Amino acid sequence: MQEEKKLLASLCMQWIHEKSSIFLDCSTTALHIAKQLADFPGKLTVMTNSLAVAKEIDANPQIRLILFGGELNRDREAFEGQTVLEQMKTCFINYAFVSSAGCSLEAGITDSTREEADIRRQVLKQAKHKILVVDNTKIGRNEVYVIGELEQLSQVVVDHSIRKTNPDLWEWFQAHQIPVLEGKAERKSKTKGDER
Repeated sequence: MQEEKKLLASLCMQWIHEKSSIFLDCSTTALHIAKQLADFPGKLTVMTNSLAVAKEIDANPQIRLILFGGELNRDREAFEGQTVLEQMKTCFINYAFVSSAGCSLEAGITDSTREEADIRRQVLKQAKHKILVVDNTKIGRNEVYVIGELEQLSQVVVDHSIRKTNPDLWEWFQAHQIPVLEGKAERKSKTKGDER
């Protein structure tokens, strides 16, 4: 699974531009994105609630780090709670890279914990470009806590093709002009309404 996460992180790098702001959540994919930013040559603002992501980002002095603080969940190495949500409300995010535990036509974007769902839901409100980054085990799956609706997304990044594994979801994304970048694809795709 680590190779899939590295692949997802590599695919996400195309949206990370100098002088932009991004959000990375507490997912393992976000941690891989943070590791790839170790050599990022330009100015960038990274916002996160993840202690692990913050530790990786801190190694690059070119990157401005904004760590949303609150109550630390040691298992996830992430800050959670109302304090984090209130801090997020004051920020504008160019590109939010958000993971989830589920993505389906039936329930939309879902998570297995209320705390993570709350944070990801707020991030979607604050971001211009909302990029869902999930491995194929999350596609077609429903979890208890709703993050948001599929219509909110600008882009979906998956590690394998969903055209064959979940054709209904694939067709829905196509009908709603939400690009899906698949891990095996060679092409580059821009987010819906992508202008810097």
